[in-house]
Amino acid sequence: MTCPRRSGVIVMIVLLVAGAFAAQGHAASRLSVKIVSLTSPISGGKPATIEVTTAPKASCTIVVTYDSGPSAAKGLEPKTADATGSVSWTWNVGTTTAPGKWPVTVTCTSGGKQATAKTQLVVTKSS
Repeated sequence: MTCPRRSGVIVMIVLLVAGAFAAQGHAASRLSVKIVSLTSPISGGKPATIEVTTAPKASCTIVVTYDSGPSAAKGLEPKTADATGSVSWTWNVGTTTAPGKWPVTVTCTSGGKQATAKTQLVVTKSS
């Protein structure tokens, strides 16, 4: 003879354990992009560098938008993160770039997932 209450407890424990594993798997499958460093503030005519971490081998793009629009500076091409998930870009801030705070957006994709990190590049008056 089986105790109905005991069977219900076992089923509940199994469901709780299964739910915990599912939650861990879901969290582990999320893609993230984290900004590690950015050369900022910076004056025009100097090289700026940003480094981010994401999933290993993720495909990443960067957009730096100044008052004139998205930058087409050499060095801002799409890149692939290395085996540790590190990726960086270096570009020259133009000598005529207006001082101000300019948005920088890094977007990475991996395994059908996409993630974005945003920051600001502070450009000061060229000396």
